[in-house]
Order: sequence, then structure tokens, then C-alpha cells
Amino acid sequence: MRRFACFLCLMAVICLSVAQTGGSAAFQILSLPQSARTAALGGSLVSVREETDPALSIANPSLLQEKMGKNISALFVDYFADAFYGNVHYFHANRWGVFRAGVQAVSYGAFDGYDLYGNETGSFSAGDYVISLGYGRELVPDRISLGMNLKTVFSYYETYFSAALALDAAASYYDDEKNLCMSLAAVNIGAQFVSYADEREALPFDLQFAVSRKLEHLPARFHFMFHHLTRWNMQYDDPTDPYLEYNSLTGENQKRSGVEVFMDNAFRHFVLGLEIEPVNVLSLQFSYDYNRRKEMRLYNRSALAGVSYGVCLHIRQFNLQYARVHAHVSSVPNFISVSINLNQFKKS
Repeated sequence: MRRFACFLCLMAVICLSVAQTGGSAAFQILSLPQSARTAALGGSLVSVREETDPALSIANPSLLQEKMGKNISALFVDYFADAFYGNVHYFHANRWGVFRAGVQAVSYGAFDGYDLYGNETGSFSAGDYVISLGYGRELVPDRISLGMNLKTVFSYYETYFSAALALDAAASYYDDEKNLCMSLAAVNIGAQFVSYADEREALPFDLQFAVSRKLEHLPARFHFMFHHLTRWNMQYDDPTDPYLEYNSLTGENQKRSGVEVFMDNAFRHFVLGLEIEPVNVLSLQFSYDYNRRKEMRLYNRSALAGVSYGVCLHIRQFNLQYARVHAHVSSVPNFISVSINLNQFKKS
């Protein structure tokens, strides 16, 4: 337990030293969901200790287990416009722990280039790429496990190139008797070492905490996920919002009460997820992300912005997942994940 406490203290120091208080970050590929099930549950940290779904441990390496060895997982996403992204990962276990190696890529398609005078300069492509290595090991048997990811990130936009190194550190506590699992993760700790221009940009650092609890007498599991724990203010008041109230005397926007501001910020850090498992081979996922809904809704139409859902089918050595994420009313990406247990495949 002393080593575990030291690890958590170290994570806290690192998080406070690199936390960003505002602005944008480069390499948003690092913030994309790594599996369809993760996407269906909101895209943030998921804390479920489940050996049949190795893809959950890509974003949360403390969930890596010995029985995940010789597994292959892949993700395919038909993203916004003509963009496409996906990943492929392989898992290996030995007496030193559990290892994972994988690649992730986002292709933004082909573009027609023009100079300042409108003359064609030819077509070009753009994309982001990640090469990652993961490691996980139990610290206290059947109770506490630790894990980390090391990621090298590249971006090619026409003639522009950028690169960065990032580290994820995670810890999980689980109690199988109570069907309880909790995880804390500091993701995307690192820096850009080759910039597009002369100014280096921050990585999308995030401190996340997740809890899952499976009900004893019902085939359901609740997920509670918290993100951006080092940044309280997540609000943005758009001055072009036609629904903002103005003071008739001063012409300024009416400010909300302190309670309204506090509650709005609090819910922006929170994602609620629910899984229903009517039979052992089938599960359904639902989630609601308040912050995504507030940021991506249209002023005259909210639709299902912030809602995600999916389905998982597990049959023997195969795990097939599908999800839809309502990030915006204009487009709803489709996520498809598949994982194969090579050990069971050989036996069958």
C-alpha cells in the first residue's frame, strides 16, 4: 500500500505541474476513443476489470490482465466528413507483466492546394499517427494494479510536420465481491518536440477518475466518469448566442447566479454511463455527456447531442462492438471494434 500511495502522490505532482487552464491543444488524436465500447460510454476513462475486452485497457493500462495475452484488437471509425480513423493493438503477457503495442491513425482525406493568387499547387493529404507501448501489472493481487502508456505522435499536414512524446499513468482498485472498480489516470503528460512553426503547443492533458459498479440483482452496471479534474472552469459564453439575456439599461449580458455557474461547471466534468447485460454474450451501452451537449448543440435544435449508445457481442474468441456517438446534429460517427483471442482461436 505504501508504494501505491507514493504512486498516487507522484501522479498528483505531475498533474499539477502540467495542467492547462485554458486554450487549445495540439494532437487531438490523443483524446479520441480507443474502442466502440469506450465511445458508447462517453469516450472518457472507463473502469471495468474485464478480461474479455482488452480494448478497454488501451486508454486505461492499469486494466491489463494476464489473460489478455495473445489478443488482437482493432477499431474502425467513419468519422466526420471524409475523415477516417482507427487502430490496431496486440497484447502479450509474461512473468514480468502484460504488454501492449499498437498504432493509431487519422486520415483527413485529400485536398486541393492553391497559392495566394488562386493557382493550383496540386493535391495533398493530412493525417495524425500514434505509435504506443503499454504495460500493466498487479501491485496488490486481486485489489490494486498499475499501468502506463508511452506514445509517440506524428502529424503530417501538407509540408508541415510535428511530433511529440506523451505518457499515460493509471491506477485501479477493484473488489470482485462487490463488483466495484475505480481508476485514476493522468493522460497525455508530455510535450511537443517538433512544432509546426516556431511556437510549441500543449498536449491535451487530462486527469480522469472513473467508477463502475455492477448491481447484484439486476443485469446492469453504472459508470461514473469525471474528466478535466485539474481545470474547474469549462464554460464558454458565446456572444453570438441569440438566447442570451441582455440588460436593457447597460446592454451587457445578464450574468447568471453563482449557484447556476457552479452547477453548470460541475456537470461539465461528469459523464454518466449505463450498461445492460440481458444475456452473457450481449450487452448494451448508453451514456450522456453534459459538456458535449452544451458545446455541440445548435441554438435552435439540440437533437441528441451528448448522447452515445452501442452494443457488444461476445462469442467464444470474438468480441464485436458497435457504437454511435451524437457529437453534433450534422454528423453521427459509427464505431466498429473487433478483438480476437488467439489462444482460444487455436484451441477451437
